[in-house]
Amino acid sequence: MKIIEINDYDDFLSLEERWTEVLQRCTHNIFSTWEWLQTGWKHFGNYKKLVLLLAEEHNKIIGIAPLMYSVQTIFGLRRGKIEFMGAPYSDYNNFIIAEKREECLKLFIDYIYSLPEKWDCIDLLDIPENAECLPFLAKVSKNLTMIHECPHMQLPESYEKFLMG
Repeated sequence: MKIIEINDYDDFLSLEERWTEVLQRCTHNIFSTWEWLQTGWKHFGNYKKLVLLLAEEHNKIIGIAPLMYSVQTIFGLRRGKIEFMGAPYSDYNNFIIAEKREECLKLFIDYIYSLPEKWDCIDLLDIPENAECLPFLAKVSKNLTMIHECPHMQLPESYEKFLMG
């Protein structure tokens, strides 16, 4: 198995058919589709670098890591960040893996650590709670902090009590 990195938008556009084929072989949602991510990248990809990783075996894509690299400036400090392409506009983000989940994730994470871009953090936000990759991510990642909380607030028993509070 090998990892192929796609940074060029035209190369991304040429993946539509192969991307859809991978999606047909795995659990996914609308936010993992080529159409969603391509449209988002077209309109919101400015000042970011496409870091689309394909796990390929025998000329067949078995996994996709739809990622991007960006640099944020906060209070004059620059911070390089790797995150899902859909962030922050997708409700859910995820790796797209049809076969050999653990092996694909390990290769993706190892590849990210070898990227030449200077990044300070990897924000893999909004992965669904029931995503098949979550148990494997903790096993294959180096120094990965898993924060798995869904913020919520307890509401009063009635609308009247809500208005009084």
